[in-house]
Amino acid sequence: MREIIVGVVHDFDGVLLDSIFCTYKAYRPLFEWKKINITYDQYRKLIGGDYNNFLRLIGVGESELVSAADIWNKEYRKYASEIGLYTGAREYLRRLKDSGRKIAIATGGNQRRVNIEIDRFGIRRFIDAIVTFQDVEKHKPSGDPILAALKKLDCKADESVYIGDAKDDILAARNAGVKSIFMTGGLAEIEDLDVKPDAIAESFSELYERIDSF
Repeated sequence: MREIIVGVVHDFDGVLLDSIFCTYKAYRPLFEWKKINITYDQYRKLIGGDYNNFLRLIGVGESELVSAADIWNKEYRKYASEIGLYTGAREYLRRLKDSGRKIAIATGGNQRRVNIEIDRFGIRRFIDAIVTFQDVEKHKPSGDPILAALKKLDCKADESVYIGDAKDDILAARNAGVKSIFMTGGLAEIEDLDVKPDAIAESFSELYERIDSF
């Protein structure tokens, strides 16, 4: 018998929020600090589910992680006017909510920043659970952020799906034992993935259909 998807967990940046290029620009003062040149295309391939690992990769020491995060957050706020939901995201969430499904966000983003943007774009009424970087010890590609979201939703893994835009998202879904959908137009290009998602969606209408088809 076909499984009915009850729990729908999303990555935030690059899936619901059109912010990827701004997250890159916010790192540029850190690139300058560490005298390293990383292009946007390189960034999209290097950034993963744990931003502390990316900071270490560009040469930020353990004792510098907190101050580096502060620099990033301050810089990111400069681009607030350039950030918004992807076209169709709000209607998709409304449709998903009306279908009776439980909706969560599981992201490697900063807790304060994510909550501010959820309120700013008026989507909190659609979201039943939020898991951010500060809420778990292990980050994507670990399945822990997704499992933490499912616990809050009171949903089982075999009745849930995770939607992401990067390799670490697909691996995290696999590690959590949930189905995965790769959403195009975010961080990674589908041709760069060396892991296979359960489905691919190129728009929110297609994403809803993919969820419905499991």
